Formats: sequence, structure tokens, C-alpha cells
Amino acid sequence: MAPDVVSIILRSEDFWTRLVQLLKFVKPLVDAIGNVEARDTNLADCMLELLRCSKAFSEIKVEADDDINFILHARSVFNHRFFIMDTDHHTLSLFLHPLCRKLAVSTVVKSRPFEKMVKIALGLAQQWQWSQEWAQALVDNLQLYHQVKTLFVGGHRNSLEWWENLPVSSDKYPLKALAITLLSVVPHAAEVERLFSSLGGIQTPTRNNLALNNFETLGKLRSNYCYHLYQRNQELGKPLHRRHAHMHTQAETGVNIDLVEELEKGFTWVPPFSTDSNDDLAGPEESTPEDVGKAFEELEAQLHAEKSTSTAAGILENIVDGNEILEGRVYDSRELEAIDKGLAPTNAMEDLNIIGDAEGLGWDTDAMMVEKGIL
Repeated sequence: MAPDVVSIILRSEDFWTRLVQLLKFVKPLVDAIGNVEARDTNLADCMLELLRCSKAFSEIKVEADDDINFILHARSVFNHRFFIMDTDHHTLSLFLHPLCRKLAVSTVVKSRPFEKMVKIALGLAQQWQWSQEWAQALVDNLQLYHQVKTLFVGGHRNSLEWWENLPVSSDKYPLKALAITLLSVVPHAAEVERLFSSLGGIQTPTRNNLALNNFETLGKLRSNYCYHLYQRNQELGKPLHRRHAHMHTQAETGVNIDLVEELEKGFTWVPPFSTDSNDDLAGPEESTPEDVGKAFEELEAQLHAEKSTSTAAGILENIVDGNEILEGRVYDSRELEAIDKGLAPTNAMEDLNIIGDAEGLGWDTDAMMVEKGIL
């Protein structure tokens, strides 16, 4: 290890404090990576994990000894990277998750409106060279889906499974075809990385004379065995997402009862001006001037720490960077709680903005949206 690194670790007073602060911001990101490395991950899952990260960041409490500049930098970087990842296709996939309709199209200040979802969907329909009849039916399906009406009532945690089991034909309901296609995209290369890792266990430095055909056959066999194990675990209901060693969250909600009992047994709060005398009549009058001065110094230090914490929190509250994903102005973070509980959204007709009909227009995205009363 480099001498300057050793010097920083051993002699820097702020090293461990800054390390703890870094871990508080890094842990939600590492958890998200572990959750989206599953084989059944789709674009909607990626957006949900990003939103959970933003919610976790916004709930991190500012401590008195935290580095405010680092917090501002971390928030700025997350905001910037979030909007790079929050593409139109990710947003539409989130909207097509039956439990996330209200989350994707919410009433917060800078959220994407329902009209934006229709425009993105029609753009895909144009790229896929759909007919005008199919495009019109797609708009009708989107309106019914947004309003949670007819066949689009309810929801399921597995968005792709919900759409595949929908008792309608994709020929008559093209939204089903669009949703299945979009939610079938696996947006990561983790499977390929695992393949190369497994191949590293087949050809080793002591086993390096395999012919290419034999090496390829062994790799296919190993991947096939892993796939059958995956299917078996899926049938048994075992979790399929990647988990890291540090993911040891509390099993039950609420306070940690064991920790409370431990603190009650071995922790005592000592108020200012308290004495060590065992005399029941001992009181503040027996304290020396030195004791009084020391107590006031401790109290002043405590007040200064509380003031620093409140000042830091106030700085963060007043930051407006033009994005405000962490402030809940792009997506409504309250909807995440309903999604985690598996609650399906109810009728959302109040979010619609019907203008009127327009006839005689060709197959054009904006014209069709006007015709359907969306623009």
C-alpha cells in the first residue's frame, strides 16, 4: 500500500467519518445493482430501483460532522445521471407496469404527463411500421389502461407476466403487443458477464489445451445446467435477484426491540451539574465553579452541533438545481410504498385532458393524438 494512503488512514481525523458518509450514499446504489441483475429484470424494474435510490438519498439525515460539499456533489451527480438513464423508453416501461401507472404519470410539478406516454408509444408504432388502424387502437387502449377500465383493471408485481396473461388478443389490443415487446428487453449484460466467468472455470491455466469445439460445448452445457437450476428455483418460489453480503436489513418494521433492551440495561443519561456523590441530599449547590464551567462548555458544544446540523439541512432544503428528482418534483415517491405493497391503482380519469376530435388527418403522431383528444 502506498505510504501516503497509510498516512491518510492512520493520521487523518476525518477519514473514518468521511468513509461512513460515503457508505451511506453508496449502499442504495449497490443494493439497486444487486436487485436488477436478475434474469427477469426489465426497463420498468430499472426505473423503480433508481426511484428507490432517490428516495433513500432524500431520507439521509445530515449529521453535524458531515461534509456538506460532498453531499451537494453527490446529489448533483445523482440528479445528472438519473436524467441520463431516465429515457423515454424507460418511462413508458414504468407506465406499462400495471402497479406503476400513477407513479409514472403523477401530478407532481415536473412529471411526464399522459400525453407524453402516448407520443412515445406512437413513435414506437411508427418505427415498427404499424398501420393507422393499429395506431388508433393503440391510443384507445392507452386511454383505457390509464383510466384503469375494462380489461386493464388490477395489476401484478411481475409486469411481463401480467400482460402475457391478459385474456385478450394482441391483434385486437395492440397495447398488449407493445407492452410485452418492451418489457421483454433485459437491460443489462450481467448474463454475458456470468457466461465469461463460468468459462473461466472451464479453461484454467492447468487445463488450457481444450479444442474450440469442446470448449464451446462445455460452456453451453454449463449454461444449460444453470438455466435449469434457475427454473427450479423459480418454481420453488426462491428469490432470483442477486444479493450481496452487506444486505442485512431488518426483518421486521419498527424499532429494534433487542437494541432498545440492550440500551435500557447499560445506558444512563447524565444531566448537567450531576455529581458522583452517593449522598441523597447532594445537589447543584455542591458543584465547584470548574464543574459549572465544564458543563456550560459541553452544553455550548452540543448546541453548536445541533445548529450545524440544522444549518446543513437548511442548505439542502433550499437547493434548486433545475431537476429536483430528490425533492420529489419529478416522481411522487409516495407511490413507491403502494407499489411495494402490491396495491393496484384505481381509476385515474381525472388526469385526462380531452380536447376534442379532428377528422381527415393522416397517420401522424401529433395529428392522431389531436384526433383522439390527447393533445
